[in-house]
Amino acid sequence: MIGSSPGKVVVVNFWATWCGPCVAELPELIKISETLKSRGVRFVGVSADEQVDLESTVVPFLTARKVPYEQYLQQTDDPQEMIDVVDKDWPGTLPATFVYNRKGRLVFHRLGIIDREMLIAEIEKALK
Repeated sequence: MIGSSPGKVVVVNFWATWCGPCVAELPELIKISETLKSRGVRFVGVSADEQVDLESTVVPFLTARKVPYEQYLQQTDDPQEMIDVVDKDWPGTLPATFVYNRKGRLVFHRLGIIDREMLIAEIEKALK
């Protein structure tokens, strides 16, 4: 996912439809993604919902909110597998947002709901 975006800043947001703070921050993430897309910033969402809920819950949720960036669903029944791939120090808190610079290096992460100004500032630093 990150490796397929050479030269772009990548913002990865882990979320779930059943996570209240995840749902609350989504409109802000959509606005930020639309604002920064032309500057080489790629947003990616990864849902921690269950595979069985994809068609009945996740897709309708994303469609209703017109999420403009690509989305993935965790592909494991053991969330720890996903956590270990992303950041072994991440306790699995949702939402979780990770910012990677143009070289694919993790430069910022936020566990819990985002702070709009902080996220934009971190993305701006990664763009330099």
